[in-house]
Amino acid sequence: KAGFTTTVTDLSWTNYMWIPDLRIFDDYPTIKKAPNIRVYTDYWIKNHPEVKGISSQSVHLKRNFIWFSFFKIMPPILRETIYDEGHWWTAKSGNEYIQDFLNNYAVLDYLPELTDFSSEKPTFTLLTNEATHEPVMTGYPDYNLTTTDVGPNFLDDDEHFNSNSSAIYKLGEFFKYLQEEGVYDNTRIIIVADHGGATKFDQLVENGGDKWTSFNPLLMYKDFNAKGSLKTDNTFMTNGDTPVLATENLIENATNPFTGKVLKDTVSKEKVWVARDGFWSPDGHHKNTYKVTTWSSVHDNVLDDSCWAHEIPEGMVEE
Repeated sequence: KAGFTTTVTDLSWTNYMWIPDLRIFDDYPTIKKAPNIRVYTDYWIKNHPEVKGISSQSVHLKRNFIWFSFFKIMPPILRETIYDEGHWWTAKSGNEYIQDFLNNYAVLDYLPELTDFSSEKPTFTLLTNEATHEPVMTGYPDYNLTTTDVGPNFLDDDEHFNSNSSAIYKLGEFFKYLQEEGVYDNTRIIIVADHGGATKFDQLVENGGDKWTSFNPLLMYKDFNAKGSLKTDNTFMTNGDTPVLATENLIENATNPFTGKVLKDTVSKEKVWVARDGFWSPDGHHKNTYKVTTWSSVHDNVLDDSCWAHEIPEGMVEE
């Protein structure tokens, strides 16, 4: 409605499915659907022969063709077990972890090729990428899978640090590309994570350590024409602030189209409720259910024990 050319990629759990079901946007023809996770993996492998030990998708398909034959000849009651949520009874190997990482990393590597500057309207792109969800060793010092070297620093043998470094390196290269093309200053950029995670770095964190780092996701923000060095801002925020940051000074009184509420009026920092544990996965025994088993609240500082409390929001329960 605000006149933006809009593109969305693999929005997490769209229609509550692991592989996003983007049909939810079918009624919105002005929103372009551009799924890209898994799309460029084989192309990336083909163009990077220097990276050894990674099988193309065709190798896995040949194996699964046999299992599909078993699937077809079995009674329907057994087919769900054989299908195994698309895993076809295969144990997760190191190669498959790399494959899952590459499904996402390839997209980041090809961002310059996936980007053009021809739109005559303002554009909004929501790019979902899960490279940081796949902890793998990607090789010091460039973290691009061309080596298996482990660096001398404290975190260099940490798989989470490696995959996160790989993603950040590629984003840095992409931002440099935007600068070279003359559009970086005219672009608002937000990098936001769904959650934090426990790594070796927790051993260095005071006032909470690995108790709270899972609830301290990355949130980086660059506004139009921003200048200067990176700054750290410890203002208490959540990833739920992202819609407000994205629309601020662009869309007056930006409103959630489904609730009718003004976005900035729905963000409260007095107390943030955190679902710390529960049933959340779209598959498994509790398929298609979301139940919180442990609630907490936090205010002011996520890494300060005194800012946390075990309490239940009014009208909610723990199950």
